[in-house]
Amino acid sequence: MGFDVSKITQSKVRSMPVILLLDVSDSMNIVESGEFVRTGRFAEKDGHKVEFVEGNTIRRIDCLNKSVKAMFQSFKLQADKELPVQMSVFTFGETVEQIMPLTDVQEVFSMPELHACGDTPLKEVLEQSKAMIEDRSQISSKDYKPCVVLVSDGEANPGWEDALETFITDGRSSKCDRWAVSISKDADKKMLSKFVLNEEQLLEADKADTIAECFKLITMSVLARTKTQNPNDLVPLSSSAQADSSVSEFMKEQEARIATLFQF
Repeated sequence: MGFDVSKITQSKVRSMPVILLLDVSDSMNIVESGEFVRTGRFAEKDGHKVEFVEGNTIRRIDCLNKSVKAMFQSFKLQADKELPVQMSVFTFGETVEQIMPLTDVQEVFSMPELHACGDTPLKEVLEQSKAMIEDRSQISSKDYKPCVVLVSDGEANPGWEDALETFITDGRSSKCDRWAVSISKDADKKMLSKFVLNEEQLLEADKADTIAECFKLITMSVLARTKTQNPNDLVPLSSSAQADSSVSEFMKEQEARIATLFQF
């Protein structure tokens, strides 16, 4: 009796899911730096009075775009076949959209461009991203605990409290490695502090150009987890590096490799 090669099934390689929840509300268009001219035209955005300007500007959304792309390129450079990184990107602004389904970074050519518009529907993005995390056809029980990053620069639309409570206390999402990045002094740090596992995972970008530093730190943390004996252990980056000399050496190499990606 012959051997039927077609009946061989390959086991799925365990992956490290990274899920970004990105605020792309109107206020992410606020200019942080650059050479510009004031127009004297004003409008109300996210409860704040803003002035329109013209010229070569650097907006919050511009810095976020570059930071997300730098994170993506960093994961591609790692190219670890034994523990691939998968990424998914949700944006919440005028609508909630999964602009990048959960995909191995090695299979993606480039990141979609982010555009800012609308309000801050936090409730809806938490519900939709949680549904994906709970779906075992998308994130297998064999995969490692996902890293979820919530980025926001302002107050969320009313009604987010129950969705956040469910996300952090119920099901698989409650076990995720959860980070938050607050952009500007207007960000709701009280809400973001509830999202994270500990205060070290709430990163503050008081100015848009420091968003990159926050994303670099999260990137390094994910890379550290891929090299620990048990990637499901959610330990601080500094602790994991000190506990395992091989991880420490790996992180030094990675930091040198990706440093230029986060310099804009």
